[in-house]
Amino acid sequence: MSDDSDRPRRGPAPSRRGFLFGASAVVAAAGGGVAAALLRSRPKEKVSYPASPQVLLAAVEAETRLIEAIDAAHDPAALVHLRDDHVAHREALLGAVQLATGTPTTQPSGSPPAQPRLSLTQLRSLEQAAATAAATAAASLTGAPAVLLASIAACEASHAELLR
Repeated sequence: MSDDSDRPRRGPAPSRRGFLFGASAVVAAAGGGVAAALLRSRPKEKVSYPASPQVLLAAVEAETRLIEAIDAAHDPAALVHLRDDHVAHREALLGAVQLATGTPTTQPSGSPPAQPRLSLTQLRSLEQAAATAAATAAASLTGAPAVLLASIAACEASHAELLR
């Protein structure tokens, strides 16, 4: 017979909320680092932005809808790190729109439309759709805007996995 005293002891399994918090912190740090690097670095050669920033503006709107969806979740406090990522994405996109147009762009203020409470499964579906849309949009651009949207697509995909 084997002696159980030779086996390493495991502590209690981490809670789902603890796992989401830890993973969200890692994703937030990575997303924040990418956004900060993109906004702070000034390339020596001219960066080309689309003549019409419609793709970037559509991405801003998509991030706003994701923020509203998280606010409509059953437990939005548990998703604060995901929400913070989306706010950072929207700010980075607004900065890219400003670089493309030369004029500041702001989000319209006003209260979002009331949404029914969303489950984690519904939020996961929204994150998956957002990842696909951002990746498709990134493929239609070049340069810094494409890199920004590609990194946002990756972050949205990681959010979807966190919500499993």
